[in-house]
Amino acid sequence: MLCLAMDVTWPSPVLVMLKNETMTPLSHVVTDEESSWIVSVYFLSALFTLLLSFFFVNRLGKKQCLMFGSLPRIVSALICLFATNYQMLLIARVIKGISDTSAIVAVAPYAAEISSTEIRGSLGTISQVLSSLGVLIMFSVGPYVSYFTLNIIFTSIIVITFFPIFFLPESPYFLHSKGRSEDALAVLKFLRDSESTALTELNGYNVDKGINFDKRAFFREKTFIKTTLIGTVIALGTQLLGLGVFFTALKELKAESIHGFFNYLPLLSMGIVVLCFSSGAGPLYLLLIVELLDSPYRMVGTNVCMFASVMASFLLTKYFAAIITAIGSAATFYACSCNCLAFCVFVVIFVPETKNKSFGEIQSALANRVCHLKCSIKSTKM
Repeated sequence: MLCLAMDVTWPSPVLVMLKNETMTPLSHVVTDEESSWIVSVYFLSALFTLLLSFFFVNRLGKKQCLMFGSLPRIVSALICLFATNYQMLLIARVIKGISDTSAIVAVAPYAAEISSTEIRGSLGTISQVLSSLGVLIMFSVGPYVSYFTLNIIFTSIIVITFFPIFFLPESPYFLHSKGRSEDALAVLKFLRDSESTALTELNGYNVDKGINFDKRAFFREKTFIKTTLIGTVIALGTQLLGLGVFFTALKELKAESIHGFFNYLPLLSMGIVVLCFSSGAGPLYLLLIVELLDSPYRMVGTNVCMFASVMASFLLTKYFAAIITAIGSAATFYACSCNCLAFCVFVVIFVPETKNKSFGEIQSALANRVCHLKCSIKSTKM
């Protein structure tokens, strides 16, 4: 998550350098159109990767996908380090998108499957802390060093964070689904430090050894459709908050000089938004999506939700500046505010509490909540 956050925020300090004749390593200064593609092609490549990631995660396992997802990231960092033209940067950003997507579709399910119910939420918080650290490093170091120095630092962090992946255990759920129940039990005993707890959790897995699921039947399953729709709305709502494109918008905003308290109001507002995001939707939305999806449907549903999330990210990064130009910055951010309110109402009504609950208990709570909502609607009509 540290490297992924640095990848996402990498264009912010770098584009300033690429538009400066004395700082750019390229043969020419990039245009606004080229800049938009440097940012958005990352998400465009992620969309195509999501179409294949389900197959690789289920076939190779989540640990292997984390490893294979990290290798291309090193290659892309080296390309950025020695880039001499715009096309090389585009290729590097495409590879980054493929690499990060391969990793992130495995990270949230992996974290949910190795963690106990008591610490599952804490792992999501740690992910957000690492993401925030990556953003902090890029924004605090990037503007004050050269293009070459920044990419040296970035490449070093990528290499350092790659090697610990070799020592991670494989997901016990993946091992059990492949018929390796003894290996799954060994991993659970190592993670839970209790054989009885490990046996109880292993017995709770709802995928028996040797059973193959019909992937086409997923989309006829009401539980899968319901939870995937909720997860998709959560993913879209989180991306459409507008936080990820705020710094892009700053380049387009042109305002008259403001003095006094109102000069600091945008900074104060942004600080509140970041604080709320980092203590709520930011660290939890991916983990929440994984928790809401039952085990047989987890990877398929996660990919559908991630596809919606990445599509929203691509459209925002590519066309956000154009939207501001068309309707103005005020109307644009009012729309983001309305999305925040709608997102909050949706979570209150449809999303169950998952704290200290097993996956089975979460599914029961989700079914009861939807059933209660339907009964309330019928009674209101009567």
